Amino acid sequence: SGLCVQCNENKSDCFYQTYSSGVDAVREWYRFHYINILSRLKDTLPSLEEDALGNFIFACRFNQVSCNQANYSHFHHPMYGNCYTFNGKSNSSLWMSSMPGINNGLSLTLRTEQNDFIPLLSTVTGARVMVHGQDEPAFMDDGGFNLRPGVETSISMRKEALDRLGGNYGDCTENGSDVPVKNLYPSKYTQQVCIHSCFQESMVRECGCAYIFYPPPPNVEYCDYRKHNSWGYCFYKLQVDFSSDRLGCFTKCRKPCSVTSYQLSAGYSRWPSVTSQEWVFQMLSRQNNYTINNKRNGVAKLNIFFEELNYKTNSESPSVTMVALLSTLGSQWSLWFGSSVLSVVEMAELISDLLVITFLMLLRRLRSRYWSPGRGGRAAREVASTPVSSLPARFCARPVSPAGPPPGLAPSLALAAPPPAYATLGPRPSPAGGAGPGPSACPLGAPRGAEHDAPTKAGVPPGAGASLGRIEGCLGLPPGATPLPSVCQGQRDGRGAQEGAPRQ
Repeated sequence: SGLCVQCNENKSDCFYQTYSSGVDAVREWYRFHYINILSRLKDTLPSLEEDALGNFIFACRFNQVSCNQANYSHFHHPMYGNCYTFNGKSNSSLWMSSMPGINNGLSLTLRTEQNDFIPLLSTVTGARVMVHGQDEPAFMDDGGFNLRPGVETSISMRKEALDRLGGNYGDCTENGSDVPVKNLYPSKYTQQVCIHSCFQESMVRECGCAYIFYPPPPNVEYCDYRKHNSWGYCFYKLQVDFSSDRLGCFTKCRKPCSVTSYQLSAGYSRWPSVTSQEWVFQMLSRQNNYTINNKRNGVAKLNIFFEELNYKTNSESPSVTMVALLSTLGSQWSLWFGSSVLSVVEMAELISDLLVITFLMLLRRLRSRYWSPGRGGRAAREVASTPVSSLPARFCARPVSPAGPPPGLAPSLALAAPPPAYATLGPRPSPAGGAGPGPSACPLGAPRGAEHDAPTKAGVPPGAGASLGRIEGCLGLPPGATPLPSVCQGQRDGRGAQEGAPRQ
């Protein structure tokens, strides 16, 4: 077992990391110090030269044509050293496969000797290969596979595309513009690009320097323990938070809506064979002016080709669109209720009519609250309790008793039935040539002729008191109905009597 300890600047807090294997502890210790060394050499990294390329790649062919230096681009990886990208986007000319098959793809013969390998950085032999898109960076730690020395590895590829639905159907981004993480790579948006950029931003914010495995932001230098004494403590603490997603990088970095991937199928065979290994190694040594000491463990062969030129696309589509939803609802409604859209409109119209009619009835009831036919008793009590002196001067009331009230007493008013309907009100014609009403006019209990020229009492002005004078119009009551006090309004004539008819 092993233990890794990193403390902060004032030694008040330390980070402890235990390893079950001493090999892993030694590798991690060496890796940490190797990163500090690389941070000082970032401006002196080796450039791509023909000799350096020839020391790693013995032979290269694509689509039956030999490769040259213009088909490669070079970058340096902190753990794997010099790496070369074939058919990258930065190249001047891109390779195109015209036919599928092993003879129409890329064929490489690589040197895998361990003479210049650093033993504490990697404990495996061979080479590491990764297939990725032309506009995507190569994350050798996250993907890829190893080549075994003395073996010919044949990789067949099938291209697949995935189109996700964004917006209301899924949580994906088109180009990363709506993701709150700045892309530090000179490439298009991918989820891995976003995650690494997010960690680098947290590293710069918390530790004050950039991690050498990822591109730094502008004007930020890589971490070096000569300038940043406690960056190791900060890095390991931050790495624990990153793995547990306390930094929120996995939540912020959403998947892209369009993804292109390559499905690989591998086949292995021993190379070169026992009968051909002598002349193969001899030709490789003469071609590159290099002597292969451990012949079988010093070379490896790689073939990468398309299995077929067509590709597969997986697209997401809404299972239920708005049009399909409305169509399904209409079908179910018609099935279970036997109706259509017209029936729904008619039902809505019926409901609205009921609401309007109900509102109008309530309004009418409120307006006729005291004069409705069912509330005659209450109206009679209100009128009977009203003193005569409070009535308007131009209104008068006839008592129920035909003999009239006793002298000196106010007439007693009573309503035995509700007021007549409006349609029954109207003037009745007098007999021809007569000045007063006919025999059938105003049968209210008073003797005929008594209401034509009723004398006024002494001291009472004409038109005042309880006597009403001559009335030309009357309330049309049916025979046998209980007499009611009639309220009338008219104009005084020269004799002091009132003439007129009730308003209709």
